[in-house]
Amino acid sequence: MNEREIVKLFLENGFQISVSALSLVKEDPEGILHELKKLRPRPFIVTENHVKKIINEAGGKKPQIKILKEFHLTKKPIKIEDYTKHFLSRYEKMRNILLKHTSLKRLISINKITPKTQDFSIIGLVREKKTNSLLVEDPTGEIHVFFEDNMKTKFDEIFLDDVIGLKCKRVGEKFYADTVIFPDIPLDRKIHKTENEMKIMVVSNPSTLNDESYQKLVNLANNTKHLSSIFIFWNEDVESLEELSKFNLINIPKKFSPTIFQVSNVNILAIPKHFFNGLNHRINKNILTSMLKKRHVLPTFDLKVHVDTDNLILESVPDIIVSNMNEGFYKNYKGTTIVSNKDAHKIFIIDLKTREVDEKTI
Repeated sequence: MNEREIVKLFLENGFQISVSALSLVKEDPEGILHELKKLRPRPFIVTENHVKKIINEAGGKKPQIKILKEFHLTKKPIKIEDYTKHFLSRYEKMRNILLKHTSLKRLISINKITPKTQDFSIIGLVREKKTNSLLVEDPTGEIHVFFEDNMKTKFDEIFLDDVIGLKCKRVGEKFYADTVIFPDIPLDRKIHKTENEMKIMVVSNPSTLNDESYQKLVNLANNTKHLSSIFIFWNEDVESLEELSKFNLINIPKKFSPTIFQVSNVNILAIPKHFFNGLNHRINKNILTSMLKKRHVLPTFDLKVHVDTDNLILESVPDIIVSNMNEGFYKNYKGTTIVSNKDAHKIFIIDLKTREVDEKTI
């Protein structure tokens, strides 16, 4: 919710919000509004002091966790028209993302390429990949694009069904790629951080810990200031973790669809390693970065699953990704914090105000 929408929401409920209070309200406008309605006497102009008092009194309460999107896979027989519908949906959505890249100069449809066309850009879906060339198509036609040796690194990053931008040049009767542009994260994206101190924790398989180590986990959580939520990758009921019940416990079991949660104003994509099991993907630490670069949860089409219209596209970029890949690590990719934890004795703590990550061992 942007500032204009917040101001409108408050006015509709009989409150005029001051400029100094507006910045404090951004994280949870509906929650603040709910508490303001309880005040007696009820203020007409909401000041910074009103909001600070509400926030301080709510200090011991759990922040609300919202589910913004779930990425579901559907298993059913695939007809030719389904296949066509899926890829047309993917192409159009990815094209809208790629059109925001200013580096795509002289952008044309494939059917507009003539014998006189020399330097141009296209947006296409990769239909075939050979030793040093791609067959790329858009709704108007298809074209073979070749890659010279100096483009090998970029060429190796491209997979079937990727939708990419290509800056091309004519050399004789062939077309060669000068630049490959993935949908990726825009350089000017806004990096969301909380206004107030708030932290989350990423834990894996706590049931494998012995009593001593489990108590260390409980102590660490209780002694971590401003800890609000714990993302837990395991296959058991979080209700058994009574000692941690004062926190928001978000359980990510094996059979879990990738889901974007919102904690305050920060969007967090939780995706278990098992989501990729049995699919045409190599599971390693790079798969999470590749998802962001391709802006797709499952870039390569798989006959084992089917989605009518491609709803696995990351149309909005998550601020944080948490997972349990084959190795534990954390990194930053163009403003998105990526944390993977598969070790019960490793604890990752993410500060939502600074976006710093602290790795602990218990």
